[in-house]
Amino acid sequence: MKVSKNLIQLWEENDCKVPFKASRDNWSAEYCVVVEKVEVVKYPYGNVYGYPMYNGKKNDHFSYDKRWREERIIPNCGSYQWSLVSENNVNEQPNSQIIPESKAILESNTALERKTLTDNDIVRDTWHWVVEDKLGYDFAIEMLLQDDLISNEAAESIADRIEEIYRNYFMDRFGIELFGKCPNCTGKMVLKESVYGEFMACNQYPNCKTIFKDKFKGKISKF
Repeated sequence: MKVSKNLIQLWEENDCKVPFKASRDNWSAEYCVVVEKVEVVKYPYGNVYGYPMYNGKKNDHFSYDKRWREERIIPNCGSYQWSLVSENNVNEQPNSQIIPESKAILESNTALERKTLTDNDIVRDTWHWVVEDKLGYDFAIEMLLQDDLISNEAAESIADRIEEIYRNYFMDRFGIELFGKCPNCTGKMVLKESVYGEFMACNQYPNCKTIFKDKFKGKISKF
C-alpha cells in the first residue's frame, strides 16, 4: 500500500537531492511540481520552493497563492498528500516561461488587472479552500481579497458565481449540494475520498453514515 508523504520527506527519500518531481495524490497524471530548493525549519516541516508543470511544461497552477507568486514556495508542501513521480528526470527547456493555464491571466501576476475570470479560473483559485480544506465560500472570498486575486468591487459578484458553480457541479455529480443539509441529520455534506474514488458524506460521521455516490464514477475530472 502506497504511503503518501510531505515534500520534505520526499526530499529526504530522494537522498536530499534537488531538483525532483512530485505529485499530489488527487492530481491527474498531467500535473506535477518540480522541487528546486528545500529549507527545513523543524523536520519534517519547512519551506519547499519550486514550480508546477502540466504536460511537461511550466504553468501557473499556483498563481492563486501569494507566497508562491512572490517567493515560489509550493502551497501545501507540508501536507501528507505527495508522492515522488517515478520518472524523475527534470528536463526543463532553456529559458522556458511559465505557460498560462487560463486565458484570463494577463501579463501581471496580480489578478486585479485581469479583465475577465472564467469559471475555470474561479475553481482553480478556490477549490483547495472550498472543497479540500472545507472552509466554505466566505473564507474563499476573504482569501481571494487578501491575496489580491480579486478587487473589492468584484467580490460580491464573484461570491455569487462561486456558489452557483459549485452548486451546479455537485448537484450534477452527486445529486446533492456541497455543504447542503444532510437529509438524515443536522450535518452538512462534504466531499470525501476513498480508495474507490470520491463521494459526498455527512460531516457528522461516524454518528451519521449518509453518503452519495459519484454519478460520473471517476470518468470526468474536476470541471
